[in-house]
Amino acid sequence: MPHLAHTVFAGVMLLIFGAMTLLMSVGICDMNPMTRSILASSDAITTFKILIMKMAVVLLASSLDDFHRAQIVLILMLIYGALYFYLVEVRAAAEGIYLRS
Repeated sequence: MPHLAHTVFAGVMLLIFGAMTLLMSVGICDMNPMTRSILASSDAITTFKILIMKMAVVLLASSLDDFHRAQIVLILMLIYGALYFYLVEVRAAAEGIYLRS
């Protein structure tokens, strides 16, 4: 039974740490596109989506050690999804198309 308590506590701490990381990374972004700051970001939503994808890849890579095929398939799906999102945004910016969120 102590293992269940440790697992529940680890899950709760994972959620708290993940939420605080996401909130701090988006909240600290400087939204002025003309700034030369290292934290300059023209779109905080894109930063948020990329960080979520990175967190998911790290969780999958560390929790699916025994299931190599499932790990590879899920990580490739995440990377393809992020790449597709990125390519749609870049293509729209290059062609001058306004995307509605």
